[in-house]
Amino acid sequence: MASVNWFVNVFLVSMASAILLLGVVADWLGKELMFVIGAAIFMSTAFLVLSMGDFIWLLLLRCVQDLGAAMISGTAIAILANLFPKETGLVVGINTSTPFLKES
Repeated sequence: MASVNWFVNVFLVSMASAILLLGVVADWLGKELMFVIGAAIFMSTAFLVLSMGDFIWLLLLRCVQDLGAAMISGTAIAILANLFPKETGLVVGINTSTPFLKES
């Protein structure tokens, strides 16, 4: 049970520690570029996680996957606010509530 908790917690801890720093880097390099790089990192590591046999490598790969997730979540709201300046509240609300929608 402790190992399963590490699998989840390593993602949360590394995201909490990286999201602010990556947000600053996105301001320097560009939000769209950081979003695309983050999506590529997240997708590639998502496929690699499936083939890991060693638990330590799985956790390390999960940390790398989280860097991609931090790049995505740190820039998504900023990109939406730039694209829809008059409807920022509506678009941010839709983006935030989308994971909670359930299919009937």
